[in-house]
This record gives sequence, C-alpha cells and structure tokens, in this order.
Amino acid sequence: MILAMEDAFIIYLDRLSDEKEESIDFKTAPQFVNERELTFGQVDVNGKAYMAGDHLIIDLNVKASASMPCKICNEMSPFEITLNHLLITVEPKGAVYDFSEDVREALLLELPQVTECQGGECPDRVGVEKYFAKSSSSEEHFPFSALDEGDN
Repeated sequence: MILAMEDAFIIYLDRLSDEKEESIDFKTAPQFVNERELTFGQVDVNGKAYMAGDHLIIDLNVKASASMPCKICNEMSPFEITLNHLLITVEPKGAVYDFSEDVREALLLELPQVTECQGGECPDRVGVEKYFAKSSSSEEHFPFSALDEGDN
C-alpha cells in the first residue's frame, strides 16, 4: 500500500500502551528527501514500533532507489540503498511522533560520495582518461619503509 507522506511516518503513542507493538509496512513517494542533484524513487519501509518505558523504539528496514549524477558524464546514475534494522530511540514529547526526519537522515548518510553509470563502466570514461593521474612507477611507494630497515 502506498501512503501519502503526511500519513506514512506517524506513530500514535496511545496505540503502543500496555506493551503493544505496532507493525509498520508502507511504500511512499520520497517528498521528505529534497536535495539538489539527488532524486529518490519509491521508498519501502517496514518494521515495528513499541514503547520501552518512556522511550519509543522503532526498528525499521528501509529500501530506496536513488539517482545521482555520474562522476564522468554527469548523467543520472541509479543505485539502491538498503538499511537493515535502522533503530530509532527517542523520548517522545507528545502523543504523536513523526519519524520521517530520522529516515531521511539515515538515507542521506548512506549515499555514496560519487557514482558512475553503467556499473562503474561509464562509456565516456575513454574520452577523459587522459585527465586522470597516472603513477610514474609500477612499484608501490612506502614512505616510511627506511625506518623498518634500521630495526634489524
């Protein structure tokens, strides 16, 4: 079931009294992630929420498809983000808790620094390889290797 953003990430704390557990299972459009040069497809969220004393515990599995510009050709490059057992623990200040910002932050933290289309084989790579730095020697350089020789 696909839920609207305003309904999807809401936990009603009165439903969790008497050691009850609420199941979370929805798909939503990603309006809660609004970043430049980053697009998200559908976000799938499932898990459970329960109270542990005064703390709300939310245990989630989140899967999202996203796209960022390729580091070579600047075309949008799709990739998947999977968060298993994302644990959110809060002391709620009211009868309702919206965990959309928690999921948003967790997704943004999992983004790769750069992406490359075609699974790392961008077709435009050939045209820009001359600008990549090349090592002058095939041997590896270990700057502190001389220090080890004095120990013998």
